[in-house]
Amino acid sequence: MDKIEFQKWLSHHVAAFPSLREWLGNSKPTISLWESALRDVSLEGAKSATDAMLCGDYEKPRGWSD
Repeated sequence: MDKIEFQKWLSHHVAAFPSLREWLGNSKPTISLWESALRDVSLEGAKSATDAMLCGDYEKPRGWSD
């Protein structure tokens, strides 16, 4: 994913899990780490993983630190 795609995924992910918005706030270090971790993932793949977490196909993190 490039930076623009990452921002699209992040918007999608936060829409799926609204409590993240408050937790992330302006946490640039966390967002930068996520962007780095997802650099080899396609936008479609990342959105698909978010959707799978949302519908229960993948276990979602249990807490903010997960």
